[in-house]
Amino acid sequence: MSGSSLTPYTYNPILFNGLLSVDTNVVFWSPSVEVGDVAAFQVSLTAPNSISVSSISFVSAIIYLEDGPPIIVRHSADKKQNTSAVQWHDAGEISMSSRNPVEIGAVLQWNLGDVLIVSGRIISDKPTELKVFLSHTNLIELD
Repeated sequence: MSGSSLTPYTYNPILFNGLLSVDTNVVFWSPSVEVGDVAAFQVSLTAPNSISVSSISFVSAIIYLEDGPPIIVRHSADKKQNTSAVQWHDAGEISMSSRNPVEIGAVLQWNLGDVLIVSGRIISDKPTELKVFLSHTNLIELD
């Protein structure tokens, strides 16, 4: 929002049980926007290129917006037949004043180097600095 810094940045890889590393990247497409205007963003999660993790899946991954509703990405096995190396999902327009989570279904079982991209637009009715946090939940083994 106006006067706030919306700088693209890359997180350190997320480690699961010290074994699996998923690279993450968060980008806001404008360094600042006016109150009431949308701030477009993109979050990407990239599976390792050197270690196969296709037998591992997650029940969900959560993208937290500080002072805003979470974006919950839930594993959806029925989407698997249409999966390419890059999955792109639109979270839509998200109001920072809402407390209702945004839910997206995606395949959270990845081959080497697969990428999950979640994009959307955040809008706020007051000046704020936008921050994004990532979390994984419920790591599971698939048969």
